[in-house]
Amino acid sequence: MAAIDDWLDLYPRTDRQGMLSRLWSSDDLEHYSAAFELFLHALFVKFRYTVDVHPEVPGSTKRPDFLVSGPEDVRFFVEACVVRGRTDAEMEREKNVLELTSLINEIDSPTFHVFVDSITSPGGTLPRKRVGRHVQRMVADGLPEPYTQGGWEILFRLERKPRGLRLSTFGGGRVMGGSFDDVGPIRKAITGKAYDHNPDAPYVIAVHALAPWVSQGPGRDTFWEALLGDEVFAIPVSPQGPLGEGGFRRLPTGAVTRAKGSRYTGEPRYTRVSGLLAAAASSYPRDIWYYPNPWAAHPLRAPFPLMSRYKRQGDDMVLIEGDTASTVLGLPRGWPDGF
Repeated sequence: MAAIDDWLDLYPRTDRQGMLSRLWSSDDLEHYSAAFELFLHALFVKFRYTVDVHPEVPGSTKRPDFLVSGPEDVRFFVEACVVRGRTDAEMEREKNVLELTSLINEIDSPTFHVFVDSITSPGGTLPRKRVGRHVQRMVADGLPEPYTQGGWEILFRLERKPRGLRLSTFGGGRVMGGSFDDVGPIRKAITGKAYDHNPDAPYVIAVHALAPWVSQGPGRDTFWEALLGDEVFAIPVSPQGPLGEGGFRRLPTGAVTRAKGSRYTGEPRYTRVSGLLAAAASSYPRDIWYYPNPWAAHPLRAPFPLMSRYKRQGDDMVLIEGDTASTVLGLPRGWPDGF
């Protein structure tokens, strides 16, 4: 991709080979992590900041990804990470469910629908041929039997099809259900990086969520919930009834808040974290926003004046619209999906 080549040209020559090795990695997470770091580095350079790669931090053996310096004594550290919406185990489970669905639909069963109610896997890919033969015997005999071989346990259920209709063999089952947590992985990434460094300057964690359905902006914002806590609508009540009108408030479930008893209050933690740079996309980032930590020990004084960012006004966080990163970086229309 031309854009990534351009970002690589801006990267320090002494660190370029290591970055190339990561970009060429067969591990998707490693590849996208490298691309995200290149994206951030190029963005800081376009903002006319000076960027040091893997700088030393006094009193620490760990090195953050960047030290960014600019006019008027602007100076902050950045640690970047990429978050997937699903764990490896969840992705493997989904792959096995899809594989099993496809396998069942390839079997001719004029009489029965085949339902799958649970899958227990020892890891690895589905033993397609063996499971296929098992399902064929089931529909031929009309007797559902669990598949239990090699650490696998698959529970099946058979239901008769309506007479005279040629419907698909796979009927569904409880394995098709489930819920998705878009906040938890981001919150975990923030708290994990919060331990890494304790510099005497602003410290920003940059997160790229490989999840295009993550919400950003007015209304529900996934990154605010990950940083500050889940937003709920609460009505104060007493044994006699409601005490007033309800309103939205945040539970102390964020990365930088701590629950205090069972009340909707919290006290700050990880005050070393100045804020969050957050992007969400299915592959390469296009836009990125800044979210300040209200309790930061070292607030970022001049956070990216051209970029969309939140700013504290009284007790509220107000969104200030800015240029997209794609504009600042000169990315072509349709990036990255059209390339």
